[in-house]
Amino acid sequence: MRPTPSAGDLTAGLNWTEPTFWATLDCADDERVRRLAVRGWDDEAVANALADATAARDLLPTVIRSDEAAPSTVADRILAWATPTPHR
Repeated sequence: MRPTPSAGDLTAGLNWTEPTFWATLDCADDERVRRLAVRGWDDEAVANALADATAARDLLPTVIRSDEAAPSTVADRILAWATPTPHR
């Protein structure tokens, strides 16, 4: 399973009945390697995760960093992004 959608997945109207928005939760590659190593991921899985992160950065315009703030602040940023705002 790829956590990052393919470019085809993002095609407007493709199997979506309502507007769909994508964002990537990202961190620096060295931090990603550290986090995954602590979880016991093997070298191949880490390499796949790094490749997936690169693809997400190239494909998705909205990036929410998880290595620049406390987890509660990151959660607040995700909530703010995901919460619809009324049209003015």
